[in-house]
Amino acid sequence: MNVIIADDRYRVIAKPIATYEDIPCYVIGYRVQVKVLWFWITIKAFDEGDYDNDADFCKREAIELYNKIVNPYGTV
Repeated sequence: MNVIIADDRYRVIAKPIATYEDIPCYVIGYRVQVKVLWFWITIKAFDEGDYDNDADFCKREAIELYNKIVNPYGTV
């Protein structure tokens, strides 16, 4: 699990969610999470397989959702 961007209450992580036995690679999933008490709850998951195996698109969407949650009105 790699933390892409985080603050005290919200974060975006990347983690391998599936591996293929035939091909030495794995599917990456990006998660937008919120901290509740002492553990993290996933708000939205962006998986490569759901979005035509495009990891960059999934990463951009997860970061965009994080930015909308943290700063809903844009830059001030």
